[in-house]
Amino acid sequence: MNIGILRSRACRRVVAGSIAAAAILPMAAGTAAASSSASSAFPREVVTALAHLKATGSLSPTDRAALLRHPEVAAQVIEPQADTSLHKTVASPISTAKVKTGCRPVQDRYIVYKTLLGFKAFEWHNYLYYCIQKGGKIKRVERKTYLKKSDGTNYRSGYKINSEVGNKTAHYSSAYEEAVKNCIVNPKGGAQLCTRINYPYSKFVVNGKTGKVTYYFRKG
Repeated sequence: MNIGILRSRACRRVVAGSIAAAAILPMAAGTAAASSSASSAFPREVVTALAHLKATGSLSPTDRAALLRHPEVAAQVIEPQADTSLHKTVASPISTAKVKTGCRPVQDRYIVYKTLLGFKAFEWHNYLYYCIQKGGKIKRVERKTYLKKSDGTNYRSGYKINSEVGNKTAHYSSAYEEAVKNCIVNPKGGAQLCTRINYPYSKFVVNGKTGKVTYYFRKG
């Protein structure tokens, strides 16, 4: 076989191996070598801005401008949350009539996170399905959280709060606060650099006597 062809094939194998190695850097348990390699794949001003964001949870005008100069990066960075206060809404009206027994429509509420460019990055959902039994007792059927419409650079990373109180009683609550890690992929090199972690929180409170469902939520 022609030596030139062999060399060409060998070259392609080396390049493919390098790309694969870059892609698995984030999975290397955060070793210093992997972190250094991932950082070096990004422009220095991007690395600096992301480091500040991770450390402080906010972006200075200088850091924001630096990231916006690299739209392929800014399109992946979650906009820091200006409003992290707790909000309250009534998810269903109070019934003055006697509450009927039976299973209720699913409660599925979500919090939207956007990127620096204003695109939707993901929806964080809190899901609750329950039934009301005799005496207004609430029986939880299913509860969970999940991500929807994710752009693929955000990862669920465990719960800070996973609380359920009052199952099979007339006063029930289900609350979650979950870590969602924002990681940035370098389109040119395949390496990832993870920045700040968001902590969305929400809670359902159900009154089995009145049928009232109250929903609390906070961006974090």
